[in-house]
Amino acid sequence: MSALFLKIAQLLALVFAAAGIVVEEQKVWEPFFTMGNLVEAVFVAIPYWGVKVIITVFFLSLGVTPFFLPRDYIFKGSEDQPLWKDLRYWTLAVALSEVIVYLYF
Repeated sequence: MSALFLKIAQLLALVFAAAGIVVEEQKVWEPFFTMGNLVEAVFVAIPYWGVKVIITVFFLSLGVTPFFLPRDYIFKGSEDQPLWKDLRYWTLAVALSEVIVYLYF
């Protein structure tokens, strides 16, 4: 992660130099390196099974959230209301398919 921030810092320094703005790289980019190291430490500290739980809960919450909307809102403006047009079930199907992919790999 820090290498990515370093490349971004170098690229931005080149852009600033091309625009005629002189920047001392170490003073300006030090907060970005500190933040990058913190983000990297947090991500590395999460175990693999924890990441799977987080992703699974995220996709299931996305799939279940539309069920809290009223049925009239889902079918607003539609004359017929067959079950296959109910977008709540489609979101649940897509979310479950994503969960299956993430749990498999």
